Amino acid sequence: MGRLKDGVTTKRTKEIGIRMALGSSRWLISRLVFSDVLKLASAGMVAAVAILAALLPARKAASVEPSEVLRAE
Repeated sequence: MGRLKDGVTTKRTKEIGIRMALGSSRWLISRLVFSDVLKLASAGMVAAVAILAALLPARKAASVEPSEVLRAE
Protein backbone atom coordinates (compact mmCIF):
# COMPACT_ATOMS: atom_id res chain seq x y z
CA MET A 1 0.00 0.00 0.00
CA GLY A 2 2.96 2.30 0.53
CA ARG A 3 3.71 2.53 -3.17
CA LEU A 4 0.09 3.34 -3.97
CA LYS A 5 0.08 6.10 -1.38
CA ASP A 6 3.35 7.54 -2.68
CA GLY A 7 2.08 7.51 -6.27
CA VAL A 8 -1.13 9.29 -5.30
CA THR A 9 0.66 11.98 -3.29
CA THR A 10 3.31 12.55 -5.98
CA LYS A 11 0.70 13.10 -8.68
CA ARG A 12 -1.40 15.41 -6.51
CA THR A 13 1.28 17.40 -4.67
CA LYS A 14 0.14 20.76 -6.07
CA GLU A 15 -3.50 20.06 -5.28
CA ILE A 16 -2.63 18.98 -1.75
CA GLY A 17 -0.49 22.12 -1.28
CA ILE A 18 -3.34 24.35 -2.46
CA ARG A 19 -5.83 22.59 -0.18
CA MET A 20 -3.46 23.04 2.78
CA ALA A 21 -2.94 26.73 1.89
CA LEU A 22 -6.71 27.22 1.79
CA GLY A 23 -7.06 25.77 5.28
CA SER A 24 -7.68 22.05 4.90
CA SER A 25 -6.67 20.10 7.96
CA ARG A 26 -4.20 17.25 7.95
CA TRP A 27 -7.12 14.96 8.72
CA LEU A 28 -8.96 15.98 5.52
CA ILE A 29 -5.81 15.60 3.43
CA SER A 30 -5.15 12.18 4.95
CA ARG A 31 -8.74 11.15 4.26
CA LEU A 32 -8.42 12.34 0.64
CA VAL A 33 -5.25 10.31 0.05
CA PHE A 34 -6.64 7.28 1.88
CA SER A 35 -9.84 7.30 -0.20
CA ASP A 36 -7.82 7.52 -3.43
CA VAL A 37 -5.61 4.61 -2.39
CA LEU A 38 -8.66 2.63 -1.35
CA LYS A 39 -10.28 3.22 -4.74
CA LEU A 40 -7.15 2.02 -6.54
CA ALA A 41 -6.86 -1.03 -4.32
CA SER A 42 -10.54 -1.85 -4.81
CA ALA A 43 -10.18 -1.58 -8.58
CA GLY A 44 -7.23 -3.96 -8.38
CA MET A 45 -9.23 -6.46 -6.36
CA VAL A 46 -12.15 -6.28 -8.80
CA ALA A 47 -9.75 -6.90 -11.69
CA ALA A 48 -8.26 -9.88 -9.84
CA VAL A 49 -11.70 -11.36 -9.23
CA ALA A 50 -12.61 -10.88 -12.89
CA ILE A 51 -9.43 -12.62 -13.97
CA LEU A 52 -10.13 -15.53 -11.64
CA ALA A 53 -13.72 -15.72 -12.83
CA ALA A 54 -12.47 -16.03 -16.41
CA LEU A 55 -9.52 -18.27 -15.61
CA LEU A 56 -11.36 -21.06 -13.82
CA PRO A 57 -13.83 -21.90 -16.64
CA ALA A 58 -11.08 -21.52 -19.24
CA ARG A 59 -8.88 -23.94 -17.35
CA LYS A 60 -11.73 -26.44 -17.05
CA ALA A 61 -12.47 -26.17 -20.77
CA ALA A 62 -8.81 -26.69 -21.63
CA SER A 63 -8.68 -29.91 -19.60
CA VAL A 64 -11.52 -31.62 -21.51
CA GLU A 65 -10.56 -34.70 -23.52
CA PRO A 66 -11.61 -34.19 -27.16
CA SER A 67 -12.45 -37.86 -27.65
CA GLU A 68 -14.88 -37.82 -24.72
CA VAL A 69 -16.63 -34.72 -26.01
CA LEU A 70 -16.95 -36.14 -29.53
CA ARG A 71 -18.37 -39.43 -28.19
CA ALA A 72 -20.94 -37.58 -26.06
CA GLU A 73 -22.42 -35.91 -29.14
